[in-house]
Amino acid sequence: FARARLGGMARWSIFSGFDASQRKYSDPTFDFNETQQWAVSGGTDYSTSPDLSFGVQGRYVRGKYPKLAADIDSFSIKTVGVHTRWVASGNTSLDANAGYTRQRTDGERDLRYVNGALNLHWTPPSRFAVTLGASRDSDANAGIPPTVASTGNGVSGRSLNTAAHLDVAYELTAKVKLDVDAQYIHRKYVDALVPSPFSFGNSQQFEHVSGTTNTTRFTLGATYMPTRTITTACSVSREVHSSEQSVRDVAGPYTDNTVQCMAAIHFE
Repeated sequence: FARARLGGMARWSIFSGFDASQRKYSDPTFDFNETQQWAVSGGTDYSTSPDLSFGVQGRYVRGKYPKLAADIDSFSIKTVGVHTRWVASGNTSLDANAGYTRQRTDGERDLRYVNGALNLHWTPPSRFAVTLGASRDSDANAGIPPTVASTGNGVSGRSLNTAAHLDVAYELTAKVKLDVDAQYIHRKYVDALVPSPFSFGNSQQFEHVSGTTNTTRFTLGATYMPTRTITTACSVSREVHSSEQSVRDVAGPYTDNTVQCMAAIHFE
C-alpha cells in the first residue's frame, strides 16, 4: 500500500492511495476463496477552523477469485462518501464518515448498501490513549484504526459487516508503546458462493448461501521506535469465530491464536 497527501496543515488538501492484497490458503480444500485485488482511492479535505474539517472521498476496488470458473471469477467495488473530523477539546476528537457502495461480482446479484464509521478518540492527561468506534462495510477491518494485528487493508468479501472496537494504548516510554485491542464483528453473508457437494475438478459446481457469523478478537501488542522513521512491532491475538449452519462452508467456527511481527520505514 502507499499513501500521499498534498497540502499538509493548510486549510485545503488532497490525498490519494493505492492498495494491493492477496489471500491464499495452504489447504486446497479452501482455495476457491483465494483472492487477489487492488484498489485506488482519493479525495479532498477542507478545514473551516483548526478544530473542524470536512471532505469527500472515492474508492475503486478490482479483484478476482483465481480458482473459480472464468464466468464468476472477478468483482469490483465503487464507493463514494463524505467524512468529517471535530476536535471537541484538547484531548477529545470525533471522526465520522458515511457513503454509498455498489459491489458487482460476476455471476451474482449486485450488493448496494450504505456504509459508514464513527470513532471517538480520547487522550486524557496521562500516557493513555483510548479509541472507541463502530463501522458498517463489506471490509471486516473498515473503520478500525490500524494496529499491529490489523492493517486496515483486509480483502473484501461477500458479506456486510457491522463492527465495534475498543483500543487502549499506553506510552511506556518515549520509544515503547503498549496496545490492547478488543473487536466484535457481525458478518451477514448474502449469496456467497460455495462448492456444491459431490462436484469435483472441471465439473465443479457452486451454490449460493446466506447467513451470519460472529467474531470476537482480543489483541495485545507492543511497538518500539528506535528512531523517528523506523517502527517495529509485535503482537499476540486470540480470535473466536461462530457461524450459522448455512454458511459453515464459507466460514466455519474456529479459534485462532496468532503471533505476528512487523517493521516499517517512514519517509517524511
